[in-house]
Amino acid sequence: MDGPVAILVVNGGKDPEAGSWLEICLSSVRRHTPAGAARVYAWNNNLSDPRVRPLLASFPGAVLVEADPAETLSHPHAVPLQRLYERARADGAAVIVTLDSDSFPVRDGWLEDLLRPLGPRVPLSGVWRDELAPDVLPYVHPCGLAVTVRFVEEAGLRFDGFRSPRRAICDTLAAFTDAVEDRGLEAARLLRSNRNSFHRLMGAVYGGAIYHHGAGSRTNMAFWDEVKESPERRRLMEEDSRLLRDESASLLFRFRDRFAGWLEGRGPGTEGVGRPDFLLVLGMHRSGTSCLTGCLERCGVFLGEVSRANPHNLRGNHEAGDLVALQEGMLRRAGGSWRSPPPPFPPAPEEVASLRAIVERLAARGRAGVKDPRTLLLAEAWEAAAGSCARIGTFRHPSAVARSLERRDGMGTEEALALWNAYNGALLRLHRERPFPLLAFDLSDPAAYVRAVCAAAVRLGLDLDRPAPEVEAHGAGAAGLVEPAARLGVYEFDEFVLTFERSDGGIYGAEGLLKNYESSVALSMLAALKDPGRQALVDRVQKYLTTLQWDEGEDISVDNAWYGGAGYGRGERPDLSNTQMMLEALRDSGLPKDDPAYRKALVFIQRCQMLGETNDQAFARGSSQGGFIYSPAGGGESKAGEIEVGGRRELRCYGSMTYAGFKSLLYAGLSQDDARVRAALDWIRGHWSLEYNPNMPEKQSSEGLYYYYHVFSRALDAWGEPVIVETSGRPRVWRHELLARLEKAQRPDGSWVNEADRWMEGWPQLTTAYALLAIQAAYPQP
Repeated sequence: MDGPVAILVVNGGKDPEAGSWLEICLSSVRRHTPAGAARVYAWNNNLSDPRVRPLLASFPGAVLVEADPAETLSHPHAVPLQRLYERARADGAAVIVTLDSDSFPVRDGWLEDLLRPLGPRVPLSGVWRDELAPDVLPYVHPCGLAVTVRFVEEAGLRFDGFRSPRRAICDTLAAFTDAVEDRGLEAARLLRSNRNSFHRLMGAVYGGAIYHHGAGSRTNMAFWDEVKESPERRRLMEEDSRLLRDESASLLFRFRDRFAGWLEGRGPGTEGVGRPDFLLVLGMHRSGTSCLTGCLERCGVFLGEVSRANPHNLRGNHEAGDLVALQEGMLRRAGGSWRSPPPPFPPAPEEVASLRAIVERLAARGRAGVKDPRTLLLAEAWEAAAGSCARIGTFRHPSAVARSLERRDGMGTEEALALWNAYNGALLRLHRERPFPLLAFDLSDPAAYVRAVCAAAVRLGLDLDRPAPEVEAHGAGAAGLVEPAARLGVYEFDEFVLTFERSDGGIYGAEGLLKNYESSVALSMLAALKDPGRQALVDRVQKYLTTLQWDEGEDISVDNAWYGGAGYGRGERPDLSNTQMMLEALRDSGLPKDDPAYRKALVFIQRCQMLGETNDQAFARGSSQGGFIYSPAGGGESKAGEIEVGGRRELRCYGSMTYAGFKSLLYAGLSQDDARVRAALDWIRGHWSLEYNPNMPEKQSSEGLYYYYHVFSRALDAWGEPVIVETSGRPRVWRHELLARLEKAQRPDGSWVNEADRWMEGWPQLTTAYALLAIQAAYPQP
């Protein structure tokens, strides 16, 4: 569409903080719009915001119109849009583009995509909001709308008009869509394109071009289709939406590119990296090159015939034998080897020809690449053979590389560190010459590695949903990335843990003091790996854990308070903490729901609940607390002591054990309507806190806090509801509150520690593990 283009933006409605939205909107326009392609017209409702004038002054030719404080506008958005339109029309604009202050472009070419469809048959283009249908009919939304001035004038439309015979509810500019359809014309649509979402109506990317937060400066957080809800339900929805809006906005302002990339299921910006025809994977030996290459293969990179298994890589090193032999031969011709890198040397013509033949053979199948750490030492040869092919690199901590080379090759530490310097020096030189994605392989979280690989793959122009043919049967696309990352990224840790496998089927330290805890943690880890080759081991550990359960095998009958529980090891008195760990591991590892272990555990668990209706132990008689204690053994034990209830002394329930018990009731198969489950939930609703371990005596209130966060998160994730309503009626969006609390408590080095050092929580390794497990459960799984 030819003619001058005007971009109209209104700053803020009633929210005095909306200046942040204008800043992110206009900075994104400047970043992704060619100079001179459009003129910006902005209306400022927030006269006290000092950021607005300098921001507009940075746009050549921008027009700023400020509201008259003495004037009351009938609508703080629509009326300013009409006045900006009149100004732009008078200045000769042929096309009007509107952006909400909480919308902004996310990539280059957004304006071209918006304007390209415009013509006589298509006078309107933009973001297509259909999420509220059928309550609100779909329409092109002003958060990203383009319309010709000619059509606006011919149709008699106004930007402050809210009337349309088609609509019971007519939002700003919705009448434009109706006017187009009434005339038998068409509106070009940018459809919601994000793969990830945090809300059904907020935080969307449309057409891969424009982001709209959807409620950036709103004070009323009820959406139109929610008017049918009951007042209480609507209030809860409003509170939940408000929290989501504010938390996501905070992330957006701090991490704009990463946030938008997550929404689209991709990584940070793709600037500066072209779509590769051929890819070199670069990195030192034992630095994650195999893992990275396996991941890239699942994004469509063709590798040809490569190693799929060897003793030092669970899924092979993804190297082609002919390439390895060729490159090692080149290094030896120069007087070196992979283990003794020679100085840079010019390649022989026949060597260049051999490399070029490999490239051409692989590239004939489409996007292709190779991996061999020796490639780092032969950059000149590859430049001659393949030109400026795409690159991606990986690095790893030198001590980790040295340990791995010692295991694989018997290499001494000094030699390994010198080799690390040589290879990574070459990697840095190549990166300085022409930057390319670099990934760290020092990982403890495979999911984080997957996200990093996805981001790098997108930068390289790879398709996360298009696997190479060789891997289609093994878990393709972005979802399949988890497999090589998990297998290879935790390979050494997996092997380390298994050095503690015992002949009785357990996995625990030589001291044998925490057999149940350690075996349970190991079993949950094995379950997370999902390796069919470990299934026999999983079965053995499951069987071992069930032998730690007190039952008929120890001549314990069902009327014994110990029945169904587990302790620290065989022969140790049972408690709820050990029992919930065992039950979690059995559930994580797929023990069938009808296994007797669950039924037996339920007997013990309900005896830990202070609920006289279902607990047959004398200490619980008449109690209606509903929470849980540590153990029913020996007449009952609570780490929180006793409490007076109705003039009588009772064992005191407390947070960590109550969430452990609540979770265990659900794991044992009870329904949400079961009286025991409801009683535990009522206790939780009446004792909400993330500042301390609820209902512990004041001096002990911080003891076991991170264990509490762990069971809190796993329990509420098992419960399945995003909001817990306190007894007072206050809604609690537990995931957001927990994550905020842990973020606040995290130390500068990334760890967590509990100053109330009881139950080993002064040891940051354990406390950090609790925190990470809590965070993991707080993120909804796809």
